[in-house]
Amino acid sequence: SSERLLSAVPAWLSVAFAPFVALAAATGLLVPGVYRDAPTWVSQARGQDLVTFVVAVPLLVVGLIGATRGSVRCLLLWLGAVGYMAYAYATYAFATHFNPLFLVYVLNFGFSVYALVFGLIHLDVDRVRSTFDARAPIRLVAASLIVMGLVTALLWLGPDVLALLAGRVPSDITDAGLLTNPIHVLDLGLVLPAAVLTGVLLARRRPWGFVLGAYFLVKFATLGLAIMSMSVFMVADGQPVSVPLVVVFAVWTIASAVLAWWFLSSVRPVGLSKEVSR
Repeated sequence: SSERLLSAVPAWLSVAFAPFVALAAATGLLVPGVYRDAPTWVSQARGQDLVTFVVAVPLLVVGLIGATRGSVRCLLLWLGAVGYMAYAYATYAFATHFNPLFLVYVLNFGFSVYALVFGLIHLDVDRVRSTFDARAPIRLVAASLIVMGLVTALLWLGPDVLALLAGRVPSDITDAGLLTNPIHVLDLGLVLPAAVLTGVLLARRRPWGFVLGAYFLVKFATLGLAIMSMSVFMVADGQPVSVPLVVVFAVWTIASAVLAWWFLSSVRPVGLSKEVSR
């Protein structure tokens, strides 16, 4: 196929919002008093800012440059980085108390969502699928996405359901001074069902399973690093952390990173690959 891997609209959107992501992350990390939230939320926001600045932004830039030059591997890295930013700035835009960066959060959220949507709808998924060779750990990635989706859903549903039955508000919401937990909204409503569905599609060797499987692994690895960074910042700031949750997400992060590397290493240049057997 002569169709470009990445069309002009998502490419230019990425060029437009990348500096604003770097600006928001650097400001939140380095400028005292930017965040007007509860201490636990401030620690988490600054922890995520660090990973956004030193990992996600470079990943976006490298992925974008490579994708525009025809690299399927870089295209999949770009997708994961954009997905991470859409997720991250949804939480900043909806849950962070109004601060001087509010409109930057909105811009980052909107541009990243549009970049992701336009990047996916114009994607030649059959072409991408054909670049995965026989070494691709298809069953392992499929099973991992399904397990990660279901386990995380149970972790979030547990305290929410118990609070509903007891007629109270979960402590993580009251401690952070929030109306609801935006992470639970995004994960239970969108991310986790999509991850499970992706695992099913990949197990059935569907083209979208390959694209979204790589997308979720890159996004989960980056997000996992952010969660680890949040935990470090919380400990440094004297905030309480849940050790079992830290352990779970440490395993999640390592597994996602290893699987992302393994899965993407099985991608070959377009036209030179041995397609995965059906």
